[in-house]
Amino acid sequence: MSEAAAEVKARERPHPTKEERHATAERVQARKMRQVEDPSSIVLDPKSRECHVLVRVMFVFNRAVVKIRMKAGLSIPTDKVDESLRQAEEFDQRLVLLTGMLSEMSSNPYGTGSYQYETPEMKRLLAAKRSSYVFIPGTEESKKVAMHIKRIDPLLQYIRKTCTDFERAAAPINRAIQTVIDFNSLTQQLTKTARLKYEYTKGLLALENAIAPKRVSAAESAVEQ
Repeated sequence: MSEAAAEVKARERPHPTKEERHATAERVQARKMRQVEDPSSIVLDPKSRECHVLVRVMFVFNRAVVKIRMKAGLSIPTDKVDESLRQAEEFDQRLVLLTGMLSEMSSNPYGTGSYQYETPEMKRLLAAKRSSYVFIPGTEESKKVAMHIKRIDPLLQYIRKTCTDFERAAAPINRAIQTVIDFNSLTQQLTKTARLKYEYTKGLLALENAIAPKRVSAAESAVEQ
């Protein structure tokens, strides 16, 4: 389903009242505070649009990979399972390269590959924020994605806050946007393999629109040459 179609479908639903929205927010927050007590939980509080979308797609990616693994040799042929896991590993390497590219551009040591341990209390404080997400990875593949996001987000923020040459920064920023779009495409493929329902991720259209003019410009340049 495209985002335009999803928006039309959403408009057809009755709008929740203020009380209903508040009740939903409270349920979500209570669930997050329960989940954060899980030792394997990862708390993410992204500030960039790219990483907000990455997180939302990651939850779907996690469900798809878990199901693909659990159905291996049963309802999903083993060759399709191996292909899906190979694609997940290839995308992991793309995130490694993106992290290095952003780190080099920012000259910021945070996010270069090291990870600062978060105490249970630090995780609870982050989980208490309305903007945060609490993620419990079901597989090693999705855990890697979450840890990459925790490194990529502060790098994107650092670049945008301190950059004095955005022409030079355009390449890593565009690479980040394209990586999110491609991660969504991969996840869409995996949900098909896992026979899960796929829904267009909120916020993705804005990223696609941001990168689309650059694709047109590149295509026009190629024609002129």
